[in-house]
Amino acid sequence: MVQGQSVKLYAQGTYSDGRTTDITHSVVWTSSATSIVNVDSATSVVIGIAVGSAAITASLNGVSSLPANISVTAADNNTVTENKATPATLLSISIAPETTSIGLGKSTPFTATGTYSDGTTRDLSKSVTWDADNTSATTISNRGIAKGIGAGKSLITARLQNISSSATALTVTLSVGGTLNGLAVGNSITLANKGGDKLTPNTNGAFIFPTGIEKGGAFNLSISSLPKNQPCTHTYGAGTVQSVNVTALNVICGFPPRGEMSKSGNLVTPRRDHTTTLLPNGKILATGGVGTTDNLASTELYDPSSEQWNAAGALINARRNHTATMLINGKVLVAGGLDTAFKRLASAELFDPTTEHWTTIDNLNIARSEHTSTLLPDGKVLVTGGVGMVGVGTLSSAELYDPVTGHWTTTGSLITARSLHTAMLLPNGKVLVSGGVGAGRAGTLASAELYDPATGRWSSTGNLITARSQHTTTLLPNGEVLVAGGIGSTANLTSAELYDQDTGQWRATGSLSTKRFLHTALLLPTGKVLVAGGVGAAGNLSSTELYDPDTGHWTASGNLNTARSQHTATLLSNGKLLVIGGNGASVLAEAELYW
Repeated sequence: MVQGQSVKLYAQGTYSDGRTTDITHSVVWTSSATSIVNVDSATSVVIGIAVGSAAITASLNGVSSLPANISVTAADNNTVTENKATPATLLSISIAPETTSIGLGKSTPFTATGTYSDGTTRDLSKSVTWDADNTSATTISNRGIAKGIGAGKSLITARLQNISSSATALTVTLSVGGTLNGLAVGNSITLANKGGDKLTPNTNGAFIFPTGIEKGGAFNLSISSLPKNQPCTHTYGAGTVQSVNVTALNVICGFPPRGEMSKSGNLVTPRRDHTTTLLPNGKILATGGVGTTDNLASTELYDPSSEQWNAAGALINARRNHTATMLINGKVLVAGGLDTAFKRLASAELFDPTTEHWTTIDNLNIARSEHTSTLLPDGKVLVTGGVGMVGVGTLSSAELYDPVTGHWTTTGSLITARSLHTAMLLPNGKVLVSGGVGAGRAGTLASAELYDPATGRWSSTGNLITARSQHTTTLLPNGEVLVAGGIGSTANLTSAELYDQDTGQWRATGSLSTKRFLHTALLLPTGKVLVAGGVGAAGNLSSTELYDPDTGHWTASGNLNTARSQHTATLLSNGKLLVIGGNGASVLAEAELYW
């Protein structure tokens, strides 16, 4: 080049995946002799200062180019000494990928490429202004990293100077998954969503289907291939995704049951009106309740491998008629109940399985007992109704616990105040509340309501055919809800009903052989429902019954060794069912296994 002349330089990068990209505006330019040839990294323009030569290199992220040698010659009267390069102008911007989707909470990079008037292209990803038109679904950084923060679609564009790209669509999808329990070592199971999206886990634990679903899309869990010599079933099998990932699909495997009850290790402390919760480590946590003389603060853990109970950390407040809910983080939330003076509690506590100790957390806004507690798909916990302090009576209020903030907030109130009711999370993400005892002279209720987490509001749904309280509800693999037994307006009940979430109506199904309330009902790996114990016409019951959803009929199964009511029943991760404590001839410490 001639002394005084300026020339525009360009740099191209070659990457390990074979891409070549214009990196002119990203590199650092260096001259070996700036007194002869000077280079401006901001503009990538070199100018000949004096006669001589210099080596020019470009560097980026520790990688340098081979040197380009530039010689500067003296100008004479016939040489144009000012020949500054005419800057190329930006003609258009394209962004990639053209269309894509990401899961809720996931991120993906976009790139912007500029095309210039001199025919060159340059990576402008860090120079453009990025925009997402639906900020409730997507955010995008100044480097083009988009993140899905809500289900929905967003149009992504890039702009530099007065040039804008065409929009590309980004869809934030929701994942569908759950938990597999009871699978034997060496076995595997094939699960399918809507028949096509398949996965084959060979270990117990969380699973997620590989394909995300757009907001409002349907999911339908099925078992394509059973493990060897193991029956399996599932709950929360079908529905539509709304605004949060579906995490409540539960697949339960076991072994062909013998239909018998066998004695297991006794509780350390006899108890009734307690709670039991299956922990992620496979143990069962029993909390509080009523002992032989008073309400209990003690808790204990059952180990399925040894079939023995051992004391765990005590509750901070003794309580009965409380709720216990397993959180997504593996901790257990206990809320409300009655204390030793039969005063309603607003206090709540968290159990940490790693330390086996309890910590106090934010109080409920309203003290209550005989309420319900339901884990929602977004990880929050919904508490509904119950009985409040003296003078307050039966409650219509509802509250949400947020594990992220550790606080309770009020949400929409029930249409009808109620206690001793049931609450069930449906496959569509809504919560079904049914029956119970109303306020004042309302008596036993037939009404049912639906809570929508997206709006925080309740709406009426079809009434139960028979008013009832202290009944059981069980979600069946086909998405229907089975209600069985309870106390009616005048007597104990044998009747059972099925709720269809699609129609919002109840229909009668086969009746129990024995009237009962304060019993338990659990879905078994076979897909059948086992009802055990309770209070019958002549006192506590030892009988059990199996409901077959395929036939709609009940059949007798093996009797409990000890008649009982106000007990709990928990399905173990090995597919067996453990019946725990309760009220017999006295408060019971006995536990029994059904398999």
